[in-house]
Formats: sequence, C-alpha cells, structure tokens
Amino acid sequence: GVPNPCAVVKEVVREWFEQSLIESILGVQQLVGSKEWNNQHLDDALSEEALTAAVMPRYHVNNSVRRAMGTKFGKGF
Repeated sequence: GVPNPCAVVKEVVREWFEQSLIESILGVQQLVGSKEWNNQHLDDALSEEALTAAVMPRYHVNNSVRRAMGTKFGKGF
C-alpha cells in the first residue's frame, strides 16, 4: 500500500536537516589546526546556537523535501 504521508514527510525532513548538520560539523572539523580558528572559535561553531543557525536556511530543505515527496507520492503532492 501507500506509505503514511505524515511519517514519510517527517522522515525526509529529518534526513535533510541531518545532512545539513553533518556537513556543518564536518566543515568545522576541517578547521582544526587552522591558524585562523582557535579552540574557542571551534567550540563556538559547534554550539547548539551555531548549529541551529546552520540549519536555518529552509529554502534548500523545502525544495528538496518537495522533490522527494513528488518522487514518493507523485507530482500532485
């Protein structure tokens, strides 16, 4: 049968936000040892506030979720 749309939407949204967080964390980790980024800067960049701000851009997530829903349920979704 057709999967529950609410559950699928929740799963897809969570996947895109996880992807954004992972990319942000990996990006910060690449700065370890940089002369421009000290330990305090790195800690600040990995704070709850900074990571929340990192996933605030919703345009890409919204478009990606819409595209995924269209794939799963058809264009009219």
